Amino acid sequence: MKKNFLTIFLVTTLAIQPIAWNSASASVSKFKFQKLNSTLDLDRKISIEDTDLTDESYADLTSEKVIAVIEALPEVDDITLKDEKAVVKARKLVIIFNDDSAITNLNKLVDAENKIAQLKEDKANELQKNKELAAIKAIDNLPEIDALTLEDEKAVIKARKLVSIANNDAAITNLNKLLEAENRITQLKEDTTDKAQKNKELAAINSIESLPEIDALTLEDEKAVINARELVSIANNDSAITNLNKLIAAEGKIAELKANKDAIRDDKDNCNDRSEKPKGPENNRKPNNNRNNSRGENRNNGRGGDKGHRNMGQSANRGGRR
Repeated sequence: MKKNFLTIFLVTTLAIQPIAWNSASASVSKFKFQKLNSTLDLDRKISIEDTDLTDESYADLTSEKVIAVIEALPEVDDITLKDEKAVVKARKLVIIFNDDSAITNLNKLVDAENKIAQLKEDKANELQKNKELAAIKAIDNLPEIDALTLEDEKAVIKARKLVSIANNDAAITNLNKLLEAENRITQLKEDTTDKAQKNKELAAINSIESLPEIDALTLEDEKAVINARELVSIANNDSAITNLNKLIAAEGKIAELKANKDAIRDDKDNCNDRSEKPKGPENNRKPNNNRNNSRGENRNNGRGGDKGHRNMGQSANRGGRR
């Protein structure tokens, strides 16, 4: 029974051991990779993030393998930025191997790293130089200050944008020309604005000047007066309208003429109302001439009969007294 138990124990231990060893190896590998990231000289601007090494790549790493990887690198004078990934890979292996004394050609790797860092710096400097040259050229292409017009504004803006991209004013040898050009464009825009304002004011002044004199104004001039007021409003600078008083007087005269016209119309309407008789049913009846004649005859007959009776009575009285 004990023998069988011992056999099972040994088998289990042997089965588990490789798993434990692999886990330990993975932990060590992870630790070494972290060490690689933390110890890499960042001033060289070389990144190990993009290398394709895995745990399996250095599970059985030896100094010979590391030396071989370094030896495969181009000579320093032949190194280009295309070799950066191979240099980074070699440095990663050196750090993982963790025994620089065993790497006999380590100086070659250091030289390669320095060359890559220099190439990257040179490339960055070249890019910066190109930005500066682009700005300088754009400024050179601008017209001379006295010849600048508002049509050149876009070119001036573009030159300023290139200077901002270069971000190194000290290297822009003709920056003063750009500053003068910008000031000139600003002045031209102000002059244009002033000229436009002046034209508005002159339009208002001329419109008022063309109005008839106050005593000669009629209601037919009302539209011209209204138009002159609109131009004054557009100019929006009453102090510059030298004949504004004439417009104010004209507006008052037009208002007076309109008031007089309304008063005359009201008086005429009142007169017409008084002269018209109200029309009713009786006024619409036609006169009956026959009825009027018969009434007249009756009145006449009555008056004549009464008079005859009175005369006859008086005659009888006189005869009796006799």
